[in-house]
Amino acid sequence: GKRGGQMRFSGEVIDVLERAQNKFVGTLLKHPEAWIVQPDGASFIEPISVDDVGAKGAREKDKVVVEILSYPTEKYLARGVIIEVLGKAGRYESEIQSIIRQYHLPGDFDTDCIEQAREAATQFNPEELNHRDDITDKVIITIDPPDAKDFDDAISLEKNTDGNWVLGVHIADVSHFIAQDSPLDSEAKERGNSVYLPGKTIPMLPEILSNGICSLQPDQKRFVKSAYLTYDQKGKVVSRSFANSIMCSTQRLTYQQADRILKGHTKDEGRIQA
Repeated sequence: GKRGGQMRFSGEVIDVLERAQNKFVGTLLKHPEAWIVQPDGASFIEPISVDDVGAKGAREKDKVVVEILSYPTEKYLARGVIIEVLGKAGRYESEIQSIIRQYHLPGDFDTDCIEQAREAATQFNPEELNHRDDITDKVIITIDPPDAKDFDDAISLEKNTDGNWVLGVHIADVSHFIAQDSPLDSEAKERGNSVYLPGKTIPMLPEILSNGICSLQPDQKRFVKSAYLTYDQKGKVVSRSFANSIMCSTQRLTYQQADRILKGHTKDEGRIQA
C-alpha cells in the first residue's frame, strides 16, 4: 500500500535463522506447575520455564540470569537454566547488577589498561605547553551535578574588541594521554561513554585519568581541546576556531548554583560574579 504518497512494502517472518540474544535477566517466580523466570525489559517478555532451581541456590523473587535452552512455541514456554543469582529483587545491589547484566555493561579495566593509565598520569607535566595556548588566566567554569567526580568539559564567555561575545567550550584532551590503537584506546572505544547509575559509575576511562589529570578541577592546570564560537549582537555565529590549550578552572558550579546565577537570585558565587 501507499503512505504519504510513497509505496510501502509488508511481509512476515517465516523463519528465525539466529537469535541475537540467549541470556536474559529476570525475577524467579514459583507457579503451581513450575518455576519460571519473568524477564525484565521489553525485548523478550514471555516467561521462561526453569528446572533444578536449587543448583545455583536461587530462591523465589531472586533476580537471576537465565540462559535459553529452547525458545517458546505455540504449545510450550521457553525453557532455560539459571546461570547466575544476583540477589533478592528490589534490593539496591541486585537491581544494579541486573541493569549491568541486562545491558551488557563493562566491568573492571584489565591490567594493561590500568598500567597504561598510571604511566600516563606519572608523565603529565603541566609546565610543558607543547605549543598550546595558555588560557590559565581566563575565567572558565565547569557545571556538573553535585555528586560529580569527573569534570570533562568547561565553558568561558567574554566580550572581544569588536563588541561580540566569544563562547569557549573546553574539553579534556584525553587524546594527549592515550596513544592511538593502544589497549586503553581500544577499550575506551568499546565502552563509548561513562554510565551513571544510582550510586555507581562505570567509567569510560580508569579513574586515575577520568577523576585525575583529565578532570578539570578548580585551580589545576589541565590540557584541553578548545572550541570558540563568536556571536554578534543578534546572536548569530560569525566565526569559529579551535585550539589545543592549557586551562585552569576558575570555579566548579553545580546545576543548581548556575541556575540561581542565571535567575539573579545570588549576588556572590565567588570569582564568577556577574
